[in-house]
Amino acid sequence: MAHLYLEAASLYSSHGAFQPAYRCVVDAEEISQSLDSLALKARCYATLMSVACEENDYSFGVTTGEMAISAYQAFGETSPAMLLGNLGVAYMNSDEEDKAIGYFEQALASADCTDHMTITVRGNLSVCLRRCGRLVEAENVLAMAEAALVDDAQNPEGLLEISLSGAKLAIERQDAPLLIKRLQDASHHFDRILSDALRLHHRRGIRERYITRIEGLLRALPPTGSTTDALLPIVATRGNAMGDWLTILSWASDVRTSRPALDETVLQLDRALQAIREIGAPHLYGIREKGDDAWSVFNTTRVWDELSNIAAIIYSQSADRPLDCANAQHQAALCLSRLNAGHCLMVMTYAGESALLWHFIGGQYKRISIPLAPMTEWHAAQLDFAQQFMSRSDFMAAISKLITSLAPSLDNVFSDIAGAGCKSVRFIEDCFNDVPLIEFALRNSELCARMAEGKFEVRMVPALIEPIEVEGPLLTTAAIVDRKEDLLLAPYESTAFTQAAGLAPAVLMQADGHADLEDLMGKYDALIVSTHGHSLKFFQDAYFAHLGSREHPHPISVAAMQVAAPNLQLRLALINTCFSGSRSSRNFQKRFRTSDSVALPNLFLLNRKAIALAGIWKISDTACFTLTYLAGEGLKLGLEPSIAVARADAKVRMSTLTSVTSILINNLPASLHAEALKRISGAPEVGMFSSPYVTAGFTIHGLL
Repeated sequence: MAHLYLEAASLYSSHGAFQPAYRCVVDAEEISQSLDSLALKARCYATLMSVACEENDYSFGVTTGEMAISAYQAFGETSPAMLLGNLGVAYMNSDEEDKAIGYFEQALASADCTDHMTITVRGNLSVCLRRCGRLVEAENVLAMAEAALVDDAQNPEGLLEISLSGAKLAIERQDAPLLIKRLQDASHHFDRILSDALRLHHRRGIRERYITRIEGLLRALPPTGSTTDALLPIVATRGNAMGDWLTILSWASDVRTSRPALDETVLQLDRALQAIREIGAPHLYGIREKGDDAWSVFNTTRVWDELSNIAAIIYSQSADRPLDCANAQHQAALCLSRLNAGHCLMVMTYAGESALLWHFIGGQYKRISIPLAPMTEWHAAQLDFAQQFMSRSDFMAAISKLITSLAPSLDNVFSDIAGAGCKSVRFIEDCFNDVPLIEFALRNSELCARMAEGKFEVRMVPALIEPIEVEGPLLTTAAIVDRKEDLLLAPYESTAFTQAAGLAPAVLMQADGHADLEDLMGKYDALIVSTHGHSLKFFQDAYFAHLGSREHPHPISVAAMQVAAPNLQLRLALINTCFSGSRSSRNFQKRFRTSDSVALPNLFLLNRKAIALAGIWKISDTACFTLTYLAGEGLKLGLEPSIAVARADAKVRMSTLTSVTSILINNLPASLHAEALKRISGAPEVGMFSSPYVTAGFTIHGLL
């Protein structure tokens, strides 16, 4: 039983599930104590060291590794090669290369060092030799490891490590073509490692082990180059749980359509997917993640095992596996199709002394460096403003300071985009997303004019998967309001929208309702949420986040959206609440370094049909009312939802006092005219909404 625990610990650890891994080691260690078995205790220490190293806790890895060696010596056994190799890794990552080299050499000399293990050890030894300046030796050792890989197709981790080590050597040699090849190879091997993992949080754990290393290597690419040189490894760093979950749902849809309606396997599949949605997908409550192991009595996620078994049956019948398309190769091909269609793709990477902004136009990429200091200040300002520790005027000054700092670089980027005639910017989201990109698009006169004409947009893309295109106009609208709140204009935003769009009046729903979300809005094409909101950043786990006030429930919550959103027919969601576009990049257990932040507007995209508009910070009541009207106006002109919303954002910035006054008078009850007009009585005729505070916080969310 103890050996099963230790095997399970190694498996969990390799998937980034460290809490279950440590619990398994503890259970095995208790058995070793009850049996008074020093041999079993030594193996427990060795496994504990391996888990610590995979969690990047190398100091603990050194401690437990030396304890394991002492235990083996105590009962007269030679330390196994696996232990020696892992202890070498612990020392290598503790900046003690000489000790690491010694342990690697001992491992290679051990009688139990398998061919599989030899490849991995030589890859790590090459890293140490390179760090010590012994480049020729490093290259020779790496070449020996690669030569052995011909017969080691079942060692994707070893292949990946050798590709990453080879990339470092290519950087030392300033060999850009070789670096590009190594990064391409690494992306392929990374896909292979992920290919057998199904649980979303396990796949995130695997990605966390490699994302910073790949991003760090990308820094050494030339600042400009061919799209194909950089796109694949960048895409490899942008996989996430939302993309994985959408791929699973898409796979299930294909299975469903290929089989009879009452096929028993399909019914089992639907039950399993519904259960997963109810426990949390793509975002799982951290306590549930922590308790996900085979022996835990608190494990509520065993339904993933049911899905795995069902998928195995379907695969045995010559169908694909659920996540066969959730790989960098497939996603890069999708990105290339968007580039060929005239869109610009934009990504930020963070490993190193500065952030890097990459933009791809057609067959070329360019990269600029963004200093971390202004980004850090801006992030802190957003947190302070969300907690009311900063006044509006001080926050506006913080926005201005950020724009002034980044404008010399970003203005040139958007000039390139304008000059290339791009149809849109598709920003592939990460865990930070702190640059207000739409502001820099609006600063460019050509892009601003094109946006106002319905010919350009800036879209935040949370998952690398293509949307389902739906033909025809939007017909039905729902609105969530709270007439008990102190918002003057919000209850009438849906009226302004439907009148401008030429649609039937919206069906009004109260924010304090407790109906099932799918029953509540399952038959509507458009949704307008006009209530208060607050930042998701301050929930200890985003699973419990919702709109409205923190103290009271709201129909739109993370938990409810994850259950209902895949079945909604919504194509447009205007989430007109303060902080509705804020995001959380953590759960109860940990912060995420992968692109797995949670944002409510992104959850509307789980049906692969919707576009969502949200505000990152507090929203001007009058500006939001005006934007909602203009979005409806764009739909009446026949524009697609995303283009209609982008046009509205640009036109809000251009709005005159006369035009805003007309919108208010024509769409509000007469009893509210005096109060609404009083609010804007001091505004200038031109430029009343020209401040970045008004428009830079709006974000449009959609799939690639």
